[in-house]
Amino acid sequence: DTFSGIPSAWFEVADAGTKTGWRLNLPTANDLGLDTTAWNRRDGWSPNAPVVLLPPKPIDPKSLHDETAPTDAVDAAVVLVDAKTGQRIKHMEELDLNAADPKRQALLVRAWTPVQEGRTIVVGVTDRLRGTDGQPMPEPPAMAALRAGAACDAKLKPFVEDLAVLAKAGVASEHVVTTWHYHTASSDWTHGVALSARDQLLAAVGEGGLGVTITQIEVDPAWAATMTALPQGDPSVKVAPMHGDLALRVRGKFEAPLFLTGTGPDATLNWDGNSAKVKQNGTVWRDFVGEAIHEVDTPCDSEPVGQLVGG
Repeated sequence: DTFSGIPSAWFEVADAGTKTGWRLNLPTANDLGLDTTAWNRRDGWSPNAPVVLLPPKPIDPKSLHDETAPTDAVDAAVVLVDAKTGQRIKHMEELDLNAADPKRQALLVRAWTPVQEGRTIVVGVTDRLRGTDGQPMPEPPAMAALRAGAACDAKLKPFVEDLAVLAKAGVASEHVVTTWHYHTASSDWTHGVALSARDQLLAAVGEGGLGVTITQIEVDPAWAATMTALPQGDPSVKVAPMHGDLALRVRGKFEAPLFLTGTGPDATLNWDGNSAKVKQNGTVWRDFVGEAIHEVDTPCDSEPVGQLVGG
């Protein structure tokens, strides 16, 4: 009978030790049985995370702006605002087509481009969001209390602040059904983890690279006939018909730095203490397949060349 939405500051906690001053605080005990430990290391939500809203009644899709008409208008069903700049954020709105129950269909609000890192994003649901009954969504108790003049209640302070941000962005409070905010992660967490692994990988590989082992070379007969030298009696070389235009397939293994706690399906990132970095945990061998097609003409009608098409 009321709204629920995520990302939300409801699932955050103040943390002076992070770059943003916030840290995710998702429940460790949840209905899905998810381990939220790794997520709760982050100092905010992903700038690419969609806003997921579960309304109290089914939504009329005609009140939404889909991918054909992204909007940052003040009269949109949902308004997103960057609290620092006061700018409305262009976005699209769509119903969750994977919902098993059409009466419990979530609304997905996706920013048209990633929002900024380390920002406070205010979400405003307006009375333009209509139900299938043609009427706006009902106000949750907190908004009803504000309408009744309970703005001095300390518990309602975040709502008052969010309404002020929306008002400065041109969204009048009387059109806001409910509102909340969330904080986006810093650059440490949006791409710092990947950069940490990349730098260590490049250092480990060096100019000479790590190990590579070729286990099988498969050659199409038509291409084998054009080769001046083909190893004879080598079990790793096989001449056999191949599909399509393929001339050659190479199978093997390559050695790569490992940044997981193990190689099994339950492995997780091998974190470096409490930082937004991972540390190498030895190396691991992985399979690879490379394929080449028969000779093809270049755009300039020069001599035919072979082309690698897979790996």
